[in-house]
Amino acid sequence: MREIENTSRSDEKKKEIISVAGKMMAENGPDAVSMNMIAEKLNITKPVLYYYFKNKEDLVREVFKEGIRPFDDGLNAVISENLSLEDKIK
Repeated sequence: MREIENTSRSDEKKKEIISVAGKMMAENGPDAVSMNMIAEKLNITKPVLYYYFKNKEDLVREVFKEGIRPFDDGLNAVISENLSLEDKIK
């Protein structure tokens, strides 16, 4: 039970990091946002940040994946529907 709680908290923290980093990168661009700035904004240490993400590239990749998730989900929903090709394109 404790392991499930720890996993849940870990997942929540990772989602929080992605969310905050994504907002910061959207406002300033990925190159202008450092791992140190993200850690400070989240009030965590850099080692904690690096526990969740090996490096900034991994974090940027996860932010991007999370950002396109709604489009990807919508596209997958359209593709799986029984519509004509013409309707799917629309």
